[in-house]
This record gives sequence, C-alpha cells and structure tokens, in this order.
Amino acid sequence: MNIKELSSFLKVCETKSISKASKELFISPQGLSKTIKNLEKELGVSLFVRSPIGITLTKHGEILERNAKSIIDDLEKLEHEMDSAIKCDKEKIKLVSSYGVLRLLTPECILEFNRIHSNISLEYEEYPDMYIDEYVKKNKADIGFAIEPIDDREFNKVSIKTFELKLLVHKNHPLSKKNLITNEDINNVDMVIENKGFKLHHIVGRHFKEAGVKPNIIFVTSGFSLCHKLCAQNKCVSITMDFINRDMKNNDLVVIPFEDKSLKWTICMITKRGHISDTLRMFENYILNWVKNIE
Repeated sequence: MNIKELSSFLKVCETKSISKASKELFISPQGLSKTIKNLEKELGVSLFVRSPIGITLTKHGEILERNAKSIIDDLEKLEHEMDSAIKCDKEKIKLVSSYGVLRLLTPECILEFNRIHSNISLEYEEYPDMYIDEYVKKNKADIGFAIEPIDDREFNKVSIKTFELKLLVHKNHPLSKKNLITNEDINNVDMVIENKGFKLHHIVGRHFKEAGVKPNIIFVTSGFSLCHKLCAQNKCVSITMDFINRDMKNNDLVVIPFEDKSLKWTICMITKRGHISDTLRMFENYILNWVKNIE
C-alpha cells in the first residue's frame, strides 16, 4: 500500500466513478482499475461494490476511507525523514561560482560530477565575482570559482584557466576593421561593462586609468548577456572573452585583441586558508581534468 494507491482510492471515493476519477488523475480508466484491484488484493478485501448504476463503498472500503488520509500523511512524513537521513549520510560540497564560469565548464560538468559521485551532495549557486571571495571567507561556501585577483593570505588558490580580454564590437562599428586595439582607440568610445560587483569592471578600469585613457561608460550591467545585446544593436562596444562570444553565437559581433596583452581574466578555484578535505581536493582534480578535456 503506497501513497499513489491510496490517493487514487480517495479520488474514486470522491467522484464515485472510475471514469471521472481517471480523468482527474490523468490516467486511463484501465490503469486506475488495475490500481484499485492491486490495493484490494494487498488488503485481501473488496473496497467497492460495482453495479450498472455506479460504485459504492463496502464496509472495508468505508474503514479505509476514514483512515486513508492519515495513512498518507504518515507515509509522506516517513518518506521525508528517510530522504533527510540519506542526505545527512552524504558528504556535502557547497560551491559558489562567478557568473560566466559555467559557460566555460558547461552545466554537464556539474551534472556529471553528481552522477559519478552520488555519495556527495553538491550544492551550486552563481553570484557576481565580489561575493565569491566573501562567501568562502565567511564559511558560507566550501569552494568557489572566483576571478583574479585573489588574496593569497586568505585563500588557497588553484588556477583553472586564463583568457585574454578582447574588445567586442558590431561588424559595422568603425573599430571592427582593426586587427589590434590600442589604448588610444578606447578613449571616449561608448562602452557598456559589468558593474562594480564584477572584477572585470575593476581590471579594465584600472588598466585604462594607468594608460591615461577614458572610455565613455554609458551603462553598467550585471552580466555578459546585456553587454552583447547592446553591442549587437551597434550602440556601444564592450569587453568579453572568446568563449563567452562563442556561447552567445551572434554573427554580427566580432572580437578584437588588445595590443596590450596584460589585460587578462583568470578563473580560479578557491578555498579558505588552511586544511583542505580529501573531498574538496578530489573535486578540484575533477574540475582540472574536465577543463583539460574541453580544451
């Protein structure tokens, strides 16, 4: 006797009809009849009296109807407690990631880890870059996909991959014909970029300030998608990486390298300074192997 059987039984009691109950349960009348017969066989009694004018409950059916709801409640409570106990038995990894990293690793990376390591409960959430360091530092997460710069005094760090930052422009933008972008090319050019919650904002801002140039920041946003959308309308330029641009798949946009190769975006895995568990070390190795396979 299970929750599905009892719920089906109560629906038949409510509608006093196999056909009406089957429609509300979105199953065939034959399937519902089989469920009721299985329940009767399990209990060893008849639950309904069937006649040309409909069905009515037997005495045994009336007893089950009075108790079915409480039995369902008890079974649901039991299932919940069992699931909770199983989850408690699992090792846990709370992973937080900067936006954009999953575009590189792909969701299959996380799904495959969950499939291989069914004994580990992996929780995954995405946030702007500046949150990642703070969450790991305050023990709100076990491990983070973070963006350089990383404070080596606070964190253990394993580099995943480094990307050249490139200028994103519409194919009809004047800068689209250039093979390399100089610092001077950026001066006074309308630009959209991620907001201050993203390290890219600070990397680019610091670089252009040191170079003595100042793009015209017309908008700041919370992700790469809107930057690409505005560039696709040829309203501005932006900063991106090759893998982000490939993921967006817009033939009207081109990416151009900077002449200055110091503009970089580096993804790291970080853990709080101190001992790293075997489980976290295993997860780090899994990610590094995954990145090697997609290169």
